[in-house]
Amino acid sequence: MDRTWIDDAAQAGNIELLYESLRRDNNILEKLVNNIRFLGTPLHLSVSMGHTAFSMELAALKPSLTRKLNEDGLSPIHIASRNGNIDIVKGLLRVDGELCQVKGKGMMTPLHCAASAGSVPVLGEFLSACPESIADLTVYDKTALHLALENNQEEILSWKDSDGNTVLHISTSRRQTPMVEYLLDNIEKADVNAVNAEGLTALGVLLRSQRQPDDAVIENTLRRRRASDTGSSQPQPPTSDEVLKSIPKGIRSSWTDYFKFQPGKEAPSDVRNALLVIVALITIATFQAGITPPGGLWQEDSSNPNDSSTVYLERPYTAGTSILATKDRQMFYYFVGCNTIGFLLSLLMLFHLTKEFPARTELVIAMFAMMLTYSGSISFIGPSSPGGYITNVIVEIAEGFWTCFINEDRNCNFNIIINFLFTKKITSIKFLILISYSEVLILIFSD
Repeated sequence: MDRTWIDDAAQAGNIELLYESLRRDNNILEKLVNNIRFLGTPLHLSVSMGHTAFSMELAALKPSLTRKLNEDGLSPIHIASRNGNIDIVKGLLRVDGELCQVKGKGMMTPLHCAASAGSVPVLGEFLSACPESIADLTVYDKTALHLALENNQEEILSWKDSDGNTVLHISTSRRQTPMVEYLLDNIEKADVNAVNAEGLTALGVLLRSQRQPDDAVIENTLRRRRASDTGSSQPQPPTSDEVLKSIPKGIRSSWTDYFKFQPGKEAPSDVRNALLVIVALITIATFQAGITPPGGLWQEDSSNPNDSSTVYLERPYTAGTSILATKDRQMFYYFVGCNTIGFLLSLLMLFHLTKEFPARTELVIAMFAMMLTYSGSISFIGPSSPGGYITNVIVEIAEGFWTCFINEDRNCNFNIIINFLFTKKITSIKFLILISYSEVLILIFSD
């Protein structure tokens, strides 16, 4: 096989001469691919000479040439990376996007070559096109980051892609635990609080994404270096006292935002998990108290009028109603009001804390069923009949809570509940206690 013409064309970067060589030997490109192993091809030669147009022309004619290794164990894109020729690198990646992970001598990828040579633009191109390549190891178990730092190429630490992500951002988002640990444990110049285009640090990116098994290790590593989840240039979250002081009087539809878990900006995962445990305990306790109030339930109907008990004569009752409601209705309503607030607020917090959880629909249905069970229980154990005013109050307050909490687009507020109660002409003082609790919530969460 005579390669003189095509090699001369590659040496000179002459595309016309390339096609002249093809006219002389129609199968020369096929021979270059099949018959030559570990020997430089015309594509290697043109890339090393920096002939971008010729290299792209030849790669387009025979894409398989881009993966051939020469006698030094390098592919054309390895050579372009080592030489820092960003135009040829971009062109070859357009021909084959997987070239960034082609293994050469010593299992080095083009990214390793770019890191060793300190070609930050080429390195950035590879990280943008193939972020996972940052974890590729050489035969000596070294990443591109190791090679860059060994060659005093610390500019890699400040490099950012088109989205503003640094190497630390990419390593964290890809859950590359060894890379993150190496960056933070061995490199003092690594800016742990550098922010990307969204204003997120590496820790913020981690907390914002879906949780994975290795997240706790990466999070602890970042926090050891005093990593912030919002970025050094972002305002710090207000303290609880500042939040309370900043809540103005009145009603607004966005008050539920104070309860929402905002990944990457509010509480970290361990705090959310602790909140879930606490809220679950509150839900269980208040639900149990609602279906079995203090004092228990009557086991039989009250005696007939001939009975000598004045309590039974003055306040008749039926089996299954609350003993406390019979003996002290005011205390019963006070207890029901407080317990209902605790129960509904715990459901609210569960609703927002579990927004990113799987089986979301089933969980919401279960919470709604619990709310209906609680409301039904209260209506039946109370001193009134199941169709009485107390049923309307409890059920309507519960439905009002549910609507306000899960359907923020309706711009609803507690006035809807209060207006309903008064339009139903519920004027008994015994029910105003429950209404007052709704008013208390208005004052707490209003602006």
